[in-house]
Amino acid sequence: MTVRVPLDFYRILCVDSRVDANRIEQAHGDRSRQRPRGEFTDAARSARQRLLDQARDALLAPEQRREHDQAVLVPQAEPTLGPAISGLAVPLDDAIGALLLLLELGEYEAVLETSQVLPPLKESDTPAADDRALVQALALMQLAGEAWQRQQYDRAARSLEQADALSRDRERLRSLVGELRQQEERLAPFRILELVALPLEQSSERGKGLTLLRQLLEANGGLDGRSAEAVGMTLDAFLRFLHQVRGELTLAEQRQLFEVEARRPSPGARFLLCYCLLAQGFAAQQATQIHRALVLLQSHGGPEDTTIEQMLCHLLLGQTEEARQALDRCTDPTVVDFIRDHSPGDPSLLSGICTYASRWLQQEVFAHIRDLKDQNADLDRYFANPAVQAYLEALPDLPPEDPDETGSGLSAAPPEARTPVVAAPV
Repeated sequence: MTVRVPLDFYRILCVDSRVDANRIEQAHGDRSRQRPRGEFTDAARSARQRLLDQARDALLAPEQRREHDQAVLVPQAEPTLGPAISGLAVPLDDAIGALLLLLELGEYEAVLETSQVLPPLKESDTPAADDRALVQALALMQLAGEAWQRQQYDRAARSLEQADALSRDRERLRSLVGELRQQEERLAPFRILELVALPLEQSSERGKGLTLLRQLLEANGGLDGRSAEAVGMTLDAFLRFLHQVRGELTLAEQRQLFEVEARRPSPGARFLLCYCLLAQGFAAQQATQIHRALVLLQSHGGPEDTTIEQMLCHLLLGQTEEARQALDRCTDPTVVDFIRDHSPGDPSLLSGICTYASRWLQQEVFAHIRDLKDQNADLDRYFANPAVQAYLEALPDLPPEDPDETGSGLSAAPPEARTPVVAAPV
């Protein structure tokens, strides 16, 4: 029984169709000295060598060469390393050798297509099955590399997953599985970014990206984890990745993600959850979300200095005195100088705080939320909303916001007593 493969004797030896006898011998020697990966069996290596020997012998015999050329070559104006062919019939036992030669020629799709037409092997023929799985997995790895170079990260990852599925339960291919897992880990951040950056209408693909993001965070031990090496990244690269991915997520996606992560507990996720609450509170004019953000910030145990965030929460809750007190605690001279420069003739510095708040919301909050990037931080409109006014007026008599309502699963101390609410501090 034979199988037809997209090869000819010239391609097998990597020579053109006008080559002379000396070059044929030299090419045969060069190709024979090349060795496939160590995981391949001796049977696979022998099959490859038989095809090399067959190609040399046929091309050195004038009559066989003419018959070969008439049978498999399509006439071409110029000699090439890869002439168009109708295919070469090889014995079924030598099919693995042909697949190895196709792999070496960079014909990765041809390896997979040819493998699909081969008859299934017997269950007892484990070494031959390992050879066939290995050559397909290697072809898929090469296709993944090509897709990676073209920045087609999801396509690359799917090729690696196929290669992994072919190899994972084969003892002889254990080293290959290790290589595949390393490649998948390195590729994961690029794949996630590619998927979540798709148009919002492509919800299925973006959902896959969000699932992969959650899996990566789990492997890292959360946002505050120190297992970045376990996901194939340095800590700095992991933090840069988080910054990038945030900008591709909607407010609802960020809030859901950080609510779950905050339950680890995670101070970093809790801090970013506060930004989501601030964004939702301002954009949707829901002052209760601002209140919840303030409660979480006042009990925040992470390394971040939350003075500026608390100042702005106080401002948006109409608590101008508390906002000014928070500014007095601010250790960032650029913030203090900006507010003073934008408060000419205003000893309370309220006008500068309002200007800074608008700028901060635009640049530090909305700019990193996909569906709010074009949101205008209009404080006048926020404070003019009747629902906001009603909440601010009732705020001194309201019980402290329950932080569990934010989904953080964290407890927080109630805000301190506040001065009377100012209706619109602008």
